[in-house]
Amino acid sequence: MARYALLLALVLPLTAGAATPSFEFFQTPSHNIGCVYSGSPQNLRCDIRTGLKPPPPRPKGCQNDWTFGYQVSKRGPARSVCAGDTVFSPSAKVIPYGQTWRRGQFICKSRATGLLCRNATKHGFILNRDHSFRFGPTRLEAFHLPSRNIGCQYVYQSYIGPSLIRCDVNGGIKPLPPKPRNCEFEWGPGYSMKRTGKTSIVCGSDTVLSAGGNKLLPYGQTWRRWGFSCTSRASGLTCRNAARHGFFLSRQHSYSF
Repeated sequence: MARYALLLALVLPLTAGAATPSFEFFQTPSHNIGCVYSGSPQNLRCDIRTGLKPPPPRPKGCQNDWTFGYQVSKRGPARSVCAGDTVFSPSAKVIPYGQTWRRGQFICKSRATGLLCRNATKHGFILNRDHSFRFGPTRLEAFHLPSRNIGCQYVYQSYIGPSLIRCDVNGGIKPLPPKPRNCEFEWGPGYSMKRTGKTSIVCGSDTVLSAGGNKLLPYGQTWRRWGFSCTSRASGLTCRNAARHGFFLSRQHSYSF
């Protein structure tokens, strides 16, 4: 264990007179992801044996490896680890899939699909074999048509960029296709789509029609954000993404394209 304390001291330097940090190691059941928590100062670092995919840009001034993990303090953005060591410990506690680890200002959720960790300001990272990335607080923007029959919510997340837009119509989309077996909630209140890719029919127990603080999008005007555009007309709402996929919503008839 002394080896881990030594290499962590390189990543988590202490000022003169500071208290000696206490370390706690843990890992996922696959043993592909390992983490260490430092109590003083509070810091969390997680490495993945299979590497970060896609590899992040090299941090400025980094002369070591930077493609294997992220670290985050109790507040502020996560950052790429630049180090020649590892935080994997053979004796580290295993956090079973479906369970949550909490210490100080940090929370980590262990899933078969990967590990999600965040701090007090909702900055953090997700690690898995196929795709790993940092994220920040989610920002929401909502608007509705003058009839208030159609409402939309746009989701933007730091580092990830524009995540998706969802629009619902009062009474649901018509005609409504058969409900898929994997949908356990209300089927067809509206459509959603990411910045690229095809449109999806919403399966959910909520609605964005009454999203708080939503703005009016007058008829004849177009709302645009990061590859998305939505045009409001008396006949309905048409939205497109950067790949030119989209949907049309109205009280009488809705479809995707």
